[in-house]
Amino acid sequence: MGFEIKSIIDQIEKEKKIKRKEIIEVLKEALLKAAEKSLGKNREFEIYYDDETGNLEIIEKKVVVKEVKVPEKEISIEEAKKYVSDVKEGDILELRVDKKQLGRIGAYAARDLLINKLGKVEADTIYNEYTKKLWQIVEGKVKKVDKDGNVIVDLSGVEGLLKADELIPKEKFRPNDEVKALVISVTKDEKKSLVRVLLSRTHPEFVRRLFEKQVTEIADGKVEIKGIAREPGVRTKIAVYSSDPDIDPVGACVGMKGARVQTIVQELRGEKIDIIPWSPDPQKFVARALSPAHISRVTVYEDEKMMEVVVPDDQHSLAIGKKGHNVRLAKKLTGWEKIQIRSESEIEKMKKEAYEKFGKLPGVGQKTAEFIFSSGYNSILEIAKASVEDLIKIPGITRKEAEEIIKAAKEMIESESQKSGEEKT
Repeated sequence: MGFEIKSIIDQIEKEKKIKRKEIIEVLKEALLKAAEKSLGKNREFEIYYDDETGNLEIIEKKVVVKEVKVPEKEISIEEAKKYVSDVKEGDILELRVDKKQLGRIGAYAARDLLINKLGKVEADTIYNEYTKKLWQIVEGKVKKVDKDGNVIVDLSGVEGLLKADELIPKEKFRPNDEVKALVISVTKDEKKSLVRVLLSRTHPEFVRRLFEKQVTEIADGKVEIKGIAREPGVRTKIAVYSSDPDIDPVGACVGMKGARVQTIVQELRGEKIDIIPWSPDPQKFVARALSPAHISRVTVYEDEKMMEVVVPDDQHSLAIGKKGHNVRLAKKLTGWEKIQIRSESEIEKMKKEAYEKFGKLPGVGQKTAEFIFSSGYNSILEIAKASVEDLIKIPGITRKEAEEIIKAAKEMIESESQKSGEEKT
């Protein structure tokens, strides 16, 4: 019986990942409750377990007295001497209880309590373990894929849930497939003693952790990931930086002959990865973030919190990307919500049209028109909305000229509006 209990403890410890000491305490508590339920709550019991031999004993304690008044807690000297010859009044006598006395009710009570308590201890153990793994990558095997496409992952005895919308688009898993995923949430249901481990393969942090595992310079802190923007299954942009001038952060991430980044690309099912050097200069950073497109120039409009990016005509579609992926990721990576992509021919056309209209304003010649356009004003409407203080910042424009220019711009807008109304009539 002793070795049987020990083997059960061994098995629970191995399968449930519960500390041996906790299993023994739960076992003792279950037997104590069973003894109280079967033999009486008012009696004093204590459970002893020897982990070397596997011997488990239920001991009842009674006080030795001359005259018994409380039978559940006391024993007479005459009765006590049957067990210990030199016992005296006031001693505590320990009597071994035959486990068979627990009966069927006690056995069931012990079993139910043991299952319930071990379930809670196991849940606590799993919860504590996986809370430490939050936002880290774990590896497991696919246990099953349900009808909704959700993947149940066996994480060495713990179930993880990889929902269908946390899978990289078009990737499929089958039972027993190896899978890596990011732990994004760990919750515990106290009533049911269940732990829910939610996983993801689409979260940007999944890419970060893959790079940390693959690139020693990132793991060592010599290369820092400044930002990640991702559209799962399509493209990821990652900005990297190193304060060490001897380290090329991009080269470190790419690896010899692209070995490091290719390993990550394979894990991401062919997802494209743009690795760019981070820059504190927002114009440089945005230009780099729009790679693989080549950028002609970047203009910042602080008031509008916008950047205008000019690219060669043959780079325009590349800068925007298929379905806008490239520019959208550049916005996420840099934090600039407004990035206007224009081709050089588009700028030239806008410039020509603007010069023609600006030339109709009082005191505005070719040179002044160029200054107005290069200051970010692309239309008469923008000039009409400008303040005098804004316009006098433009070289060659005085306060009086600014007032006249704004007045004339407003009149032109009003005139065009009237013409438009007449045409509709």
